[in-house]
Amino acid sequence: MHPVTQLTDYEEVLKLVAQRVQRVERVEKVGLSEACGRVSALDVFAKAHIPPFTRATFDGYALRWEDTIGASKAKPVSLKLVGTSKPAKPFRGFVHNKEAVRIFTGAPLPRGADSVVVVENTELQASTLKVYQEVKKGSNLDLEGSDIKKGETLLKKGEVIKPHHLSLLASQGYASVKVIGVRALVIPTGNEVKPVGTKLKMGEIYDSNSFSVTSLLEQMGVHVKRVRPLPDDPQRTQEVLERASQKFELVIFMGGSSAGAEDFVPKAVRSLGEIFVHGVAISPGRPTLIGRVGKAVVVGLPGHPVSSFATTIMIIKPIVRAMYQGALFEECVVEAKLGHSLELEERLTYFRTVKLENGFAQVVYKSSSTLRSVLGAHGYILEKGPKSLKQGERVKVHLF
Repeated sequence: MHPVTQLTDYEEVLKLVAQRVQRVERVEKVGLSEACGRVSALDVFAKAHIPPFTRATFDGYALRWEDTIGASKAKPVSLKLVGTSKPAKPFRGFVHNKEAVRIFTGAPLPRGADSVVVVENTELQASTLKVYQEVKKGSNLDLEGSDIKKGETLLKKGEVIKPHHLSLLASQGYASVKVIGVRALVIPTGNEVKPVGTKLKMGEIYDSNSFSVTSLLEQMGVHVKRVRPLPDDPQRTQEVLERASQKFELVIFMGGSSAGAEDFVPKAVRSLGEIFVHGVAISPGRPTLIGRVGKAVVVGLPGHPVSSFATTIMIIKPIVRAMYQGALFEECVVEAKLGHSLELEERLTYFRTVKLENGFAQVVYKSSSTLRSVLGAHGYILEKGPKSLKQGERVKVHLF
């Protein structure tokens, strides 16, 4: 591998991504069980009131509030019990003056009644109900439409679908939802890279990087296909890229993005399309490539494990956000004190993994090639060099 010498500033790369990456217009319908994390393609509206009827919030008795005026422990009011209302078996009659209906939590309020007295403030003697407390009109009720009104917006176009949205949609009878259909192909490369489970020979390694990259993409709501490692072959690399660019919005090569004789990805992209950036001023991840073939955005990630992980967060995530028309992915950021001093010597944006201990962020990053750089890490910091960070200085930690 030969280093890429001309580096583009990270902030400039983000601006370029915003300008050059086109919004994806492809829409697909997915079931609710597959919708979490995807991005809504349309505004979704409530089809009915929630609750769809006025219902009891506690077990008790449905009645007319005027009938309880003056009720007390010393002077209870007597009402006639005329029926029962259950959630799946409501009372079909009408509640008249001096009448009450036994009602369970969630059951529809019978016609004629306007309030519920909780069971603790009553006593049932045969078919006569003793009420020991006045109730106000509307007591212990969820009114029809008091939670959600028909026509109210449940989900906005471009909004990331979260677990609570699924309950909202299901409550309205939606079995599926239309989402923006970003499809990505992840292609590990290298003669030495073999599928997990293969018996390795001397000099060979397992394809491990593609698993973390695929998982990160799925967290962004991308439909991902991961294929077997691609050997170092210029003609085959170009053929695979040409086919992939016709089926996927995002094509990601793992490795082969540098400037060496065996790095065929830049040549294939240049032959079939254009390269926007080749070399980003970040650490790790300098050899990162971004280009386009047809309508597909092509990204070449460095082959080192921490580099591919970091560049997926720093580069691919903004690309996916642009494809989603600016959808905001949930991100948790906390402040902590730096556990020890940190020298950032070059004019780069540094990605450094950290673990949190007693309010301190301890840097665990070793190098782009060592898996120990992510072992035990809770998140990462992004800092632009050159600068010296002192022990105890406050930093923002982006949690994984």
